[in-house]
Amino acid sequence: VDILCNQSSINATFDSNHTLQNLTEYCSFPSSKNLKMLLKANQINNKWKTAREKIFMAHFEGPFDLAPFGNMDVKILVEVIGWLGKDNILGQRNASAVYRLLQNFPHLCGFPSRAKMLRLQQAEEIVSLKTRNQTLEAEKEEMISRIEQLERETEDLKSPNKRSKCEE
Repeated sequence: VDILCNQSSINATFDSNHTLQNLTEYCSFPSSKNLKMLLKANQINNKWKTAREKIFMAHFEGPFDLAPFGNMDVKILVEVIGWLGKDNILGQRNASAVYRLLQNFPHLCGFPSRAKMLRLQQAEEIVSLKTRNQTLEAEKEEMISRIEQLERETEDLKSPNKRSKCEE
């Protein structure tokens, strides 16, 4: 059975044989429910789906070990839960695995999606740009006022009455 589904790690399960679909009458393997399910999984045309099903059967059924998820990056853990939540091919229920993960990591329920994070970042950038724009508008108005003041002073200096007073 290990050749069909090496349960020593998720990577080992992923690397297991996903092509063997039946055993001939010449083999003297005991027929078990687990063996039959693994051979049935290998009949799936998409080997990625086959690997996913075997990983679920080997590592996420029943009271599976939650320790590897404790130090996992939240973004990756969310992806794992999404992966577990996909419809499975062999008819098993993944909901209990998803429930156990969410029960033990409740902070995931408030974690914003990537799209929401992008919207929040864009909203912050818009606020920052509006603030910068207001600052620049105020500086522009100050400069316009200063230019108008300098133009008036220049006109005053050019006028004959002011020039003669300055020369005296």
